[in-house]
Amino acid sequence: MTVLLKALILLPAVLARPLAGAVQSPPRMPLQDAPIQTVLVDDDDGRVEIIPPASVTAPLPVRHFHGGLVVAAPRVSTLFLGTAWSTPAHAALMKRLGASVVAFGVSERFAALKPQGLSAYSFPVAEEGVLPLLSQAPALSDLDLQHFLHNALRLGRLAPPTSDAVTMVFLAPGQKLTLGGKAAGEAFLAYHSAYHDEAGLVRYVVVPFGSSVEATARAAEQALTAAILNPDGDGWY
Repeated sequence: MTVLLKALILLPAVLARPLAGAVQSPPRMPLQDAPIQTVLVDDDDGRVEIIPPASVTAPLPVRHFHGGLVVAAPRVSTLFLGTAWSTPAHAALMKRLGASVVAFGVSERFAALKPQGLSAYSFPVAEEGVLPLLSQAPALSDLDLQHFLHNALRLGRLAPPTSDAVTMVFLAPGQKLTLGGKAAGEAFLAYHSAYHDEAGLVRYVVVPFGSSVEATARAAEQALTAAILNPDGDGWY
């Protein structure tokens, strides 16, 4: 797994502005037999795999193969969104979360996923720093995040998507988020999804900041695992 670390803070006037017709609906994720507590309906009626609140303390779920795609050699880029990441205390949390993504890629936990279709991987890390972008949005939806990713791609803030790319989006402490009208922290801890952009298919993981950096890192790891083993909702779940 290749991880590229980049921190971005959302720009309200440019990156957060929707462009009419620019973003298509995300691919529908079947998840027909998935446990009900692991699925939510998103903002445009797609089925999305979530990490439920109970998962932080529960054993990892047993996944079964349904014949679909696996991202065998994932390249993971990490984005940090929200003005709070620019404060010294939260910048330290940001570094710890970025380090946790790197550590997962070289861990025994990641190596244990190889029988489920993951291949050997290289692990260069590119540290690209913090971009001076600002946001004061009180609450975000999944569609807001899709529009952000689209505009970030359009402006060259993100590399063009490829079939093995997964973008992890960490929201700053205090940033509210809803998915299909359900609130982060109450209905889910993290989730993964995808949408069709002009640049290609964009796969992404969204991780609101949780009760602690450790809880956030655990939710992020579970959501990333789901995103690479079950990217289209018909792989391992």
